[in-house]
Amino acid sequence: MAIHSMTGFGRASGHSGAWGWAWEIRTVNSKGLDLRLRLPPG
Repeated sequence: MAIHSMTGFGRASGHSGAWGWAWEIRTVNSKGLDLRLRLPPG
């Protein structure tokens, strides 16, 4: 049996004191990686 497709996804969020954070990571068929990090302005 051969694997023809592979997809991965992860998400996390949290806070530390007055700071909040969230991140997402995705990969589709091992062709690329999409990494996003969001921080509050300022």
